[in-house]
Formats: sequence, structure tokens, C-alpha cells
Amino acid sequence: MKRSLVGILALLLAFGVAGIALAASDPASLPISNSFVDVPANHWAYNAVATLCKDGIITGYNERTFKGDRPITRYEMAKIVVQALGKEGQANDEEAALIDKLAAEFAQELAALNVRVSQEEQKVDKFNINAFVVFKYDYQSDCTWPGNGTVHMIQGGFKFTTFTTYRVDQNWSANLVSSYTRDTQATMGVSGDAVGGTTYNYPGMVPGNHDETMNMYISGKVSDVGVVAGRFHYADAAYGWVYNDDCTNGLQFSFGKVAKANAVIGYLDLGSNLTGMRTADALFATNVPKYRAVDITVPISPATNLVGAYHDIISTTSGVASRQIYAIGGDTQLTKDIWMNTVYSKSDDSTQNKGFLIGLRYGKQDWFKRGSWEANIRWSYCDVNAFISTGPWMQQESYNGARGWDFSYVVTPNIRQMYSIEYVIMKATVPTSSWKDNFLRVMWNFMLF
Repeated sequence: MKRSLVGILALLLAFGVAGIALAASDPASLPISNSFVDVPANHWAYNAVATLCKDGIITGYNERTFKGDRPITRYEMAKIVVQALGKEGQANDEEAALIDKLAAEFAQELAALNVRVSQEEQKVDKFNINAFVVFKYDYQSDCTWPGNGTVHMIQGGFKFTTFTTYRVDQNWSANLVSSYTRDTQATMGVSGDAVGGTTYNYPGMVPGNHDETMNMYISGKVSDVGVVAGRFHYADAAYGWVYNDDCTNGLQFSFGKVAKANAVIGYLDLGSNLTGMRTADALFATNVPKYRAVDITVPISPATNLVGAYHDIISTTSGVASRQIYAIGGDTQLTKDIWMNTVYSKSDDSTQNKGFLIGLRYGKQDWFKRGSWEANIRWSYCDVNAFISTGPWMQQESYNGARGWDFSYVVTPNIRQMYSIEYVIMKATVPTSSWKDNFLRVMWNFMLF
């Protein structure tokens, strides 16, 4: 959960530091006689507030606050509810229902606190800042580039990312995502590879080192429609299989409460995110193409969803063809601990135009649940023209398409920490290519605040 001045203020008031001053200046805000009675340890309000805390509606409190380790008075709980009421405009239907239920339960305490407290909390809650640190270690044991022999690579890396939000009002916010990335790389074997016309010299610091403003956008709601405008991260509903990146410039609209849909219009500026194979793709490498996308998620049962996505990449370069890609798939919960998802994608290119994924997950890792973990296994096949830009290592690295296995294990040893290990075995989808890669990545992720 994010720490903010709101949480500090609420705690101070809860313990009477600011509450005494408030009561002295405003007799109407004096708490009623039973406000300092403890909320019973088994009261439903603890779970309700813990859920809102986990979802980011309530910030500034340690998770243990709501685990019954220390009883909370009705006055303290009301202070927490005040913060939730201040963010009701950001809540989904389920969260809003919890907030309304809490407000009804602690109505007397809320009335005693007066609206003045809520106004003060909203003032100090204008800014929220989150930060993540990622350390990684990569090892490519058997990477073969066509015509260049075998490369064995060892690479360490560090990334610091900040997420800054300025809340304009209860519906709209301005957002900034920035990152500082440093990679160190040493290789044995080939010292320069020609990929898409570009030669990479591996030893020492690598071209991946960069500092950037990844996203800058405003977000909010118009009636029941979510709106994002600027440069933002977009992942299609088909698990980001075709597109999952920070390179979208334009508008995104989100609709629906049960079946959910997104529509995106703008441009794709892949920039430094162009991978080896994309530097040879004139659609992305020459000029910035226009971009249109729609996606939808439809729940057909409590355990099963169907997903679909359509991407239209419109060339802005004379003589370079546009491209359309669609994806369909679904996910289902097979047992209490096992989930499966699958997706198929196809473009209108005449060759290298298909992609397919099937994956299984056991368990569920949660940033805020100590000891939670998950294990994943998946098989995928992705031609170079069947996706745009996305997260999986196979799709990122191959300029001849990629097929193979991906194994990973993710665990939360402590709240706000995540360790992961991933091993990938892949080969080119082009029959005439000798490209292959066996790849190991170990990562430590830490949420600072």
C-alpha cells in the first residue's frame, strides 16, 4: 500500500494529537461517548477495510493494522472510513459498496468528525508517489545468431521506476511514470552481431542504459466511461499477447461493468523499444504508424472468461503496407489452485503471421501476502508478424519468430518484495533459420513505497 500524508494525518487524529486541537476549536466535532469503544476483533469492518487498503483506496496503513493484532476504536475506524469516502470516485462497484456499508456502520462517528477533516485529508492527498526497484541477472547459455556463431552472455541489471500521481479531483488525475535503467553485460564468443542492419558490441555497458519518462497522461471518468489521454501503457485483453507496452500515444476509452471493453486510438512510438527484428520492419522503424485497437473480456461463468482483441497498425510511410492483427482466447480456473489460459493471434501478412500460447499456473503470488507464490509453465509459438511489442522474452528477442517453453517461479518472501526465476528454451519459427536461445533470468523486485 502507498504511504501518504493522509495516513499519517489519520493516525495522528485517531490517537488524539490533532483531534484534541480540532475538538477545542469546534465543539461540534467532539466524538460521542462510545466512539472510543473497540471494534470487536471479529467485526466485518476489518476485512472490508483490509480489502480497500489492498486495492489502494485506503493508503498509509500497515496491513497488520487490520489483522486483529491491535483492536481499533470506532473513532479510529471512522477516520479510516473518511479517507475511503474521499476516494469513492476512484472505486469500482464492489469497492463503492464496501465504502457505503462502512459509512452506514460508523455514521455517528463520521458526523462527529465533521466534514472539515475530510477536506483537510483531501488537501494532503493530492500527491501520491510509488517507487519500484528491480535487480536482475541474465544468463544466455546457448544463443545462436544466424551467420554469427554462438554467444554466451552474462548480464546484470538495475531499474528504478517511479509512479507519480496528482489528483485533480475525485475523478481525474495527472500521472507520470519515469525510469532509470542500467545494464552491465559481458559475453564470450561473438563481440559484434549484425541484427537488422545494426551491429551490437556486447562487452561493458550496453545500449540498453537509458533514463526516460515512460508515460505521461491524464486519467479519469466521463459518466461511466474511463478515459486515458497522453502517452500511456496499454495491454490488450488477450493477456497482452499482441501488445503490452508503454509506447501508446493517444486516447483510451474503457466501458462496461460485467463484460469489459477498451478502445484505443493514436500512434505507436516504439522508439528505443524496437527489438532486433523490429529494426528491419519498416512499418515501425521508418516512421511512427497510426494505431487503432479494440479489446473485450466477457465472463461466461464465475471461473471462465473469453477475450478478444483487434489491432490496426496504419503505415505512415509511402510504399510500406499497414498491418491488422487479431487475437482470441480465454482463461479458466480448473481447480482451487490451478488456472489455464490460451490465446491465438493472426495477422493479414502472407507469411510469418500466426501466434499461439497455452499456459498453466499453480498458486497465486500477491505483493501484500507474505509467503504467497506461483509456478507457471507455458508453450508458445509466435511468428514475427503476429504481434507488435510485448513482455514475453521469446517475442522480444527473436527477429525470426520464436517457439518453445517458458518456466517460471514467483514468490513474495516479505510484503512488497518479489523474487522470480525464469528459464526459457526457444528456437526460430522460420524453418531455414538456425537461431536459438536458452535463457535464465533471476529478478528481485522491491516496492519502496
